Amino acid sequence: MSRVAVRARGAIAGGFALFLAFALAACTVGLVPAYDADLAQGLSSAHAQALVQFARVEEGSPKEDYPAHADAYAELIGAFGELKSRAATRPIPPLASRLAKTSVFRKVCPATDDPEVCLNATPDSIEMVLNTLRTMRTTHRTTGLEPAIVDLFQREYLTAIDQAMTVEAALKR
Repeated sequence: MSRVAVRARGAIAGGFALFLAFALAACTVGLVPAYDADLAQGLSSAHAQALVQFARVEEGSPKEDYPAHADAYAELIGAFGELKSRAATRPIPPLASRLAKTSVFRKVCPATDDPEVCLNATPDSIEMVLNTLRTMRTTHRTTGLEPAIVDLFQREYLTAIDQAMTVEAALKR
C-alpha cells in the first residue's frame, strides 16, 4: 500500500473518529454555551427600544435635531454593549473548546483566528448592531438623517439583531 493511501486511510479514520466523538458528545455534553434567559430578554428589550428610535427618525431628522436623540443613542449603545459583554463571557463547554482547536473544526470554521467565535456567535452579531448604531449616531450628528439612509441603517441593524436573537432562541432548546 502506498504512503498516499495510508495517509488517506488515516485521514478518513481520523475524520470518522472526530465525527463519532461529535455525535456521542452531542448526546451527553453541550457543544455551545448555555442558554441565558436574561441575555435573551435583554436582547428583546433593547431591540424594542431600537425599533422605537428607528421609528422616531424614519421620516428623516436634520442634524439640528440630534441633541434631542443623543440620550436615546447613548442608552441603546450602552444596553447593547452590556449585552455583548454578557454574551462574550459565557463559558464555552470544555469539550467544545478542545474540539474547536482541531484542524477538522478549523475547516468548518475557517473565517476567524479564534474558532470559538463559531461556538458563540452572539457577541459578533451584537458588535455589528453596535457598529450600526454608532455610525447612525455619528451620521445624525454630523449631516442629519435622510429617510433612505435611515432605511439602510435599519436593514443593517435588523440583519445583525436577527442573527443574535436566532442564535439565542436556538440555545433555549
